[in-house]
Amino acid sequence: MMRLAVLSALVLILFGSCNIKPIVPVSITEVKFNKIDPVRGLATFDMFLVIDNPNNFSVKIHEMDMDVKVADIPMGKVHIDEKLKIKRKSKLPYKVSVSGQIMNVILNIPKLLQALSTKKADVAVAGKVTAGALGVKRTFEVSMNQPQVKAEQNKPGGSLVNTK
Repeated sequence: MMRLAVLSALVLILFGSCNIKPIVPVSITEVKFNKIDPVRGLATFDMFLVIDNPNNFSVKIHEMDMDVKVADIPMGKVHIDEKLKIKRKSKLPYKVSVSGQIMNVILNIPKLLQALSTKKADVAVAGKVTAGALGVKRTFEVSMNQPQVKAEQNKPGGSLVNTK
């Protein structure tokens, strides 16, 4: 019985002292517009976020709930299909998907065409990132504006509109 109490106390001390430093995107390297699906009313694109892990251990990002603006146009929310494993003491780019309503794209076609023609756009993200390690999860606030991010169509020469 005494062993169980000591073991429980040790586990509580270990996990209680486990302090996860913030795991948040520090920059955006690229935005790639995928397609516009008029049937489902969605516009999708990929975004490459540089995520900094200052911890001495790898961390998994479980969820991202961030709003994205490209060229001051609300484009939608970031979502990840699978948990992202962020290596310890690293600062690497990770691809995330963004999907939003087609109406935001249609209403702002001139701004988007300008971003695609200049291959640069101002990008802003704001929201929360939930990350965890060793059974401990933390949620971190994110608010970032980055000017002149590389912006392009995902398939050169292709059409943004999905007609199938």
